[in-house]
Order: sequence, then C-alpha cells, then structure tokens
Amino acid sequence: MDTIPFSDLFQGSFKLPDIEVAEDDLVAILYTSGTTGPPKGVMWTQKTVVLTGQGTALWMGIDSNDRLLTCLPLFHANAQVY
Repeated sequence: MDTIPFSDLFQGSFKLPDIEVAEDDLVAILYTSGTTGPPKGVMWTQKTVVLTGQGTALWMGIDSNDRLLTCLPLFHANAQVY
C-alpha cells in the first residue's frame, strides 16, 4: 500500500484506496486486564465495532448534531467505541 505524506492530509490532495471491508474482518485485538489470569487478546470485528457504536448512540440518544468529548484512555475499549 502506498503512503500518504502527512502534509497532504491537510490539503485534501490525496485519494484513499478503494477497499472492500467485510463485517467479519478483524479491526483490532484488545487485551483483557488479566485480573483472573494472564491477559488475553480479544479479536474485534468490523461488525462488533459498528454495532457497539450504533447501540451506544441509540441508548444515549446521540445524533449527528451532537459532539462528544472523552477523557478515557485510548488504549481502552470504552474510548475506542463509545
């Protein structure tokens, strides 16, 4: 895959590659805290992330006019999908 120079991101002078994403494609591997044993890698799929985000928005009554700010650490699942 080609790289995009960071400066181009601000100018909009790049085209993202056309890729197909399936709902069972892997998005991330998040590790458990290991409170009951060694930490374990939990595989998250596209479907997991999308449904979690949609469910949270529905539950909280969030729509496209709302803006959110999180103080959660980005290495944690809550900050990434909620």
